[in-house]
Amino acid sequence: MKVLLTKIWAMRHYTLIAAVGWLIDNSLYLSLYYLAHVPVFIAANIGILCGSAFAYVFATRHVFSGASWTKWWIYIAFTFLTTEIWSGLITLLVHAGLWPFIAKLVIVPLTFYTNYLFLGWLQRGRMQWLG
Repeated sequence: MKVLLTKIWAMRHYTLIAAVGWLIDNSLYLSLYYLAHVPVFIAANIGILCGSAFAYVFATRHVFSGASWTKWWIYIAFTFLTTEIWSGLITLLVHAGLWPFIAKLVIVPLTFYTNYLFLGWLQRGRMQWLG
């Protein structure tokens, strides 16, 4: 249990930055969907990419300082790939009857944890499993 609590404590900085990115993401996503009537898949893509850009600037910039362009391109590819996956999943959930905000909430644990694992691998060359 102590190891798990230590890992969770280590995630606090990432979690704070990711939470702000998630607020940006959801603000755009829900505004585009409800106010501008943009299709859910496109609204989710735009929101996720903007939230990811925020997280990149504030949480991951040290990953790429002095690093090769290869790491940067790997990160960009990962971001675009997962954006399509998460947007597709959100779309499926909305079409299955979930409210758009609830659909987004359902995938949060998956998105936060996969991003945390991937950035750990990219930064340190290993996964940062919890537990």
